[in-house]
Amino acid sequence: MHGDPGGMIPSTFSAVSTCCSSSSSESDREEMEKMKRAVAESDASTECQVIADLVKAIAAMNWSHSIGVREQPPDLGPGIRFIRPVCFQTIYGDMYPSWWSVDEVQHAQQAWEAREGDVFLVCHFPLLGIERLLSAMVEGHKDPWKVGILPPHHYLDHSLPHDARSFIEQADGLSGRRCFSTHTVPASFPAKLPFKQTKNKPPKVVVLVGDPRHSVVATYKFLTHSECRFVDSSLEDFIRCVGRAKYRLFGDYFEHGLAWAEEARKHPDHIRMFDAGRLGSLDPKVVREELGSIADYVGIPREEVSQLVAAAFRHRSNAGEVLSSDRAALRYLIEGDHLLERTGQNLSYFESGLNAAPAEVHELWRARLKEWTGSPYDELRQLGNAAMKGMSGTPPQCKTVLLKGPTAHNSGTCKPCVFALRGICRNEEEMCLYCHADGHPKAKRPRKKTRQWLKAKRSEESIRTPSPSPSPRNQYRPLAPVPPIDGTFIRNLPPPAFIATSPSTAPPQSGCSLPSVSPIAVATLSGGYWPPSAMGTAIGSTV
Repeated sequence: MHGDPGGMIPSTFSAVSTCCSSSSSESDREEMEKMKRAVAESDASTECQVIADLVKAIAAMNWSHSIGVREQPPDLGPGIRFIRPVCFQTIYGDMYPSWWSVDEVQHAQQAWEAREGDVFLVCHFPLLGIERLLSAMVEGHKDPWKVGILPPHHYLDHSLPHDARSFIEQADGLSGRRCFSTHTVPASFPAKLPFKQTKNKPPKVVVLVGDPRHSVVATYKFLTHSECRFVDSSLEDFIRCVGRAKYRLFGDYFEHGLAWAEEARKHPDHIRMFDAGRLGSLDPKVVREELGSIADYVGIPREEVSQLVAAAFRHRSNAGEVLSSDRAALRYLIEGDHLLERTGQNLSYFESGLNAAPAEVHELWRARLKEWTGSPYDELRQLGNAAMKGMSGTPPQCKTVLLKGPTAHNSGTCKPCVFALRGICRNEEEMCLYCHADGHPKAKRPRKKTRQWLKAKRSEESIRTPSPSPSPRNQYRPLAPVPPIDGTFIRNLPPPAFIATSPSTAPPQSGCSLPSVSPIAVATLSGGYWPPSAMGTAIGSTV
């Protein structure tokens, strides 16, 4: 068949526009199958080649082709304005993309069973570098900078909800260990959960939670600074939006963490929570420790972890080209020399934005943190308490900026490793927190006498000026003498106005309503109340 195969080109373009602007329905899938068959039976003409490329793009569910105008953008509060057409739908009170099909997800929950060795990464806020690192560890890649390490089927939220049957068929054809990622809550998890017990390596769910401040900034940067920029907003307005629980894409962040923490409590062998903030540390040792915990959980040798962490901290000249091939590559991540998201930088950025916000935002934010600090889950309580500390809960300045790498070294902001200058550093260049590059002048070590003098001087300066010596214990003067109740003291007072020693006497009127538990007896003397026993003794001594 030559040229236009049976007049399919006009209808094909109509179907393409329909698929790009609405969610995948049964009629859309049938139309796409007709398109594929028509293109396969026709010659490779120019028109059909264009159609084939469009069909391929839709089948791959590229992010940019998944945006359409179907509903009005959600109201996220004052100061947040959508700058491009977006399409969301509301499912059980939460926001989901327009392409999300509940029927397809429910079909996957019933039909798709995870096999041995599968690992599912669950994180509410967007990740890129950390996902590269974890995917490389699970699937056996030696270099997390590898191009195409995150294929389209890796993102369950963008592939499976369109056509679950086609996705399951494609995923079952993959060999080796598989790694997938999703942002959903347990109720929308697109696979059978809990998993079946297996002998060797059962499927695992790695839930990545982090300091709420880190998650807010990561989401804010994704919405405002990524290649798929959606909104125009200040950080203060976005914090207010989160505090009012209006940002609910794939659910609310705090509710998301609580739901997965409960699932981890019920199924500890299949689901476990880890700190994404530690994976974003600038200290390679901290990253290696947390990644090693995940490796032990999913059954991967620790030796591979050290190699991956060293490769992640090794600068690549083509970093921008590598990361731009991923979905919605974050611009701030591409511009740096570091693969992993920077937790310390995000925490400091959040605190600066919160300090500029009004008191109302502070109250809203602290109220949201109490949802975690008062929860029965240790992981969430620790993260919530750290966020409650405010600026004191952020790392020091030296751990929020890169102290090594070509950019820091060329600009003069790096900090040289004093041990590397002397040739005795125990860490490799990638695993050291400080700069090992050439060109740093070697500092001369002072003589022993000079070092001792400097040490003594620092000790003197650190000694605090002592406060005045306190008085000896139990030797103090009262503010006013308390004379004993004897005859001499009573003689100087006017006669008592009223003496009541009978238990049936009504209690004195104090001006407030106090319940009377039992009858009391008091004596009134010069406007004060005295026990009858003391008054009897005092009056007797005056006679």
